[in-house]
Amino acid sequence: MKDARVVYRRLTIVMTACLIGGALSAAPAIAQLADCPTVMPVDEVQEGMNGIGYTVSKGEEPEQFTAEILGVMENGIGPGRDLIVVDVDSLAIRAAGGIWAGMSGSPVYVNGELVGAIAFGLSYGPSTIGGMTPAQDMLDIAERPTTSAREVRKVSLDSEMVRMIERATSSSSVSSTMKRLNTPLSVSGAGPRVMQEISEAIERENLPLIPYAGASASASPQQAAAPVEAGGNFAAVLSYGDVSFAGVGTATYVCEGKVLAFGHPFFYFPQGETTAGGSGASAIAIVNDPTFGSYKLANVTGSIGTVDQDRFAGIRALLGAGPATIPVTSTVQTADGSSSRDGSSDVVGSEFVPMIAMSHMLANIDFTWDEIGPGSSALSWTITGTTESGEPWQLERSNVFADEYDIAYGSLFELELQLYTLFANQFEDIEFTGVDVDATVDDEIERYKLVKTEVSGDGVEYSSGRRVRIERGGTVYLRFELEPNDETANIVVESTVEVPRSIKTRGFLRISGQQYRYLYDYYCFTEYSECSAGEDDIESLADLIESFETAPKGNEMSVDLYGGRGGLLSEQLVSLDEVVTGRRNITIIIEGSGGPATSGPVKEGKPPQG
Repeated sequence: MKDARVVYRRLTIVMTACLIGGALSAAPAIAQLADCPTVMPVDEVQEGMNGIGYTVSKGEEPEQFTAEILGVMENGIGPGRDLIVVDVDSLAIRAAGGIWAGMSGSPVYVNGELVGAIAFGLSYGPSTIGGMTPAQDMLDIAERPTTSAREVRKVSLDSEMVRMIERATSSSSVSSTMKRLNTPLSVSGAGPRVMQEISEAIERENLPLIPYAGASASASPQQAAAPVEAGGNFAAVLSYGDVSFAGVGTATYVCEGKVLAFGHPFFYFPQGETTAGGSGASAIAIVNDPTFGSYKLANVTGSIGTVDQDRFAGIRALLGAGPATIPVTSTVQTADGSSSRDGSSDVVGSEFVPMIAMSHMLANIDFTWDEIGPGSSALSWTITGTTESGEPWQLERSNVFADEYDIAYGSLFELELQLYTLFANQFEDIEFTGVDVDATVDDEIERYKLVKTEVSGDGVEYSSGRRVRIERGGTVYLRFELEPNDETANIVVESTVEVPRSIKTRGFLRISGQQYRYLYDYYCFTEYSECSAGEDDIESLADLIESFETAPKGNEMSVDLYGGRGGLLSEQLVSLDEVVTGRRNITIIIEGSGGPATSGPVKEGKPPQG
């Protein structure tokens, strides 16, 4: 079964410091390289060979850099996969302090033959020393059958190679490992705090990405631009529109309508198959970061095709039509009607829908409401999709929320949880076909807090204790005191619970406002792959969808009765006009027949967990 979160876990950083001596003149723009170049077999690559590489530091035109072959490490990347170690130089590389993130895929030629693509760097900081994926390994992607394999995250250098690098760089502190170069991740429309969240998630999950705020990408075909070429910019796109996610690198090889790029995986999908957009890009600058490694800042341009392979040695794109996309649309308005905005993002691949839908909604609420802080909201959403057999399904849900810290985030946990759970459900594989959300946001916190619960066994004498005595088959009488957030007078709500005769000794009542339940479920799923949607009575995708549609809402307080062993016997909802928060547990003690019902003290029981 698919798991949405597996997509978000991958690789590492860039290189260490050292430069080749010698003066260089500025490299002029070069003529477009010929398609389908001859490839040099790796067993013909020799130490001391001098080559010419091509990459882009600004705009779209490739520039030259020099590359000296330091040696070849047999099986350096993995069994049957050699690593070509090079020392590179150009004015742009010197200015950046070494190889930058975004050079991944930059082709290197010796005597007109394609040797390989820059893909790895030394483990600490920026450096001119890099590792290349052999060209033949990349060409094998074009016809290679779909099989799964473990991604290579780090390459160990043998002692001889370390000594060779030390001699080449006049350094005595060379790292003994290389890591895959990071991929610059262009993110548009997210805003500062969404970017902060993305950065923290990348750091937490050790992803091979360097996020930066970029321009919105378009799924429309690229207009009036040079065709993709070896050494030119290449972007693998996960979404277009308001919130655009795109990994930026370099094209290595162009031949017969196919492009090979990056020289390493993007996300490395199971079985190597993927669907992502293929686009051009225009470099703005190389951002010099001496600590974590420099990276390319670029705008993603129009669509040029579809990425359909994500392998050890690189990614493959088919030039022509772009991939089918999944629309994420939203309308956000303020409660006073002063501002409204329609938003649209198009996602490539169902596995990215939960993450991008959350980012899309957060950005649209932030930029429409134009503030960050407490408030209330009302949301309704429709999620559509198909099963593995092609049968359509649909989920419709509406809810209300209140949050004293950040209503934008507080409005979205339930939606994101549902999207994650649907995609990773245990019943059958699904694909999303659309997500549409309507949201109204208010800066008033419309919320009740459960501050007092009184209980009675006869409906006459009430106690504020956490236990009650009743006869078997009797009735529990409840009185709830709710405190409004606007400091008006508290309100009192009453309810009753019929206790079945099947409870012989004791039971438990759990009274809870629903808003905390969403946070609990979200935490359980994201941390432990568990949530209330995994209960035993859910046995199919249809059951899961129904449970989401009929789940208690934020303005409903649930009163759930459990038997002595924790089984749920009955549940009821108390509807209110505002969101309600708070929780109470009450122990029910069953008396023998003939004894009067009381609310006197008994030994405290243990309520069910969750």
